Amino acid sequence: MSEPAAWILCALLAAIFVGANIANLQLMFKKDAGGSPVMLVGGIAGALAIYVAPVAGVRGYWWVALLIDLGTVPFFLLGFVGIAVEALGSPAFLRRIPLVRLLVSKAEPAPRDPYPLERAIIGCLLGTATGDAMGLALEGLSRSRQARIVGEDMRYRLLFGKGL
Repeated sequence: MSEPAAWILCALLAAIFVGANIANLQLMFKKDAGGSPVMLVGGIAGALAIYVAPVAGVRGYWWVALLIDLGTVPFFLLGFVGIAVEALGSPAFLRRIPLVRLLVSKAEPAPRDPYPLERAIIGCLLGTATGDAMGLALEGLSRSRQARIVGEDMRYRLLFGKGL
């Protein structure tokens, strides 16, 4: 790659690095900023800018951009510190994490009362599934064909010759 092309690419990647860091900086200090941080984009662009820079001895320091990028290390560190503080402050926090819950909690959860319409919804679903299963064998057949297969009396007799 020619030197002017390397400088142009380096400047373009450095601009992406600076833009991503400005966006992340605004998110860090504005309470109603909205949006989410630009993770790793600035750090990777900065690392590539340092790597392609046509200056002797600079290539070995590509990792510095990842360390100073506001979307890489600081956000990850703040996230880990926040999780650690939350976990140390309340043991109940650990029980909310699905995989840790299996290791931490040894007691069975207390039984709960059913929700007001829970039994009605379950009954509706089971009734629909049962009706579909019972009618599946005759679905799409004409009345005469159904009568030849089942007989004239097409009532189901599931329990002791009676219906459900």
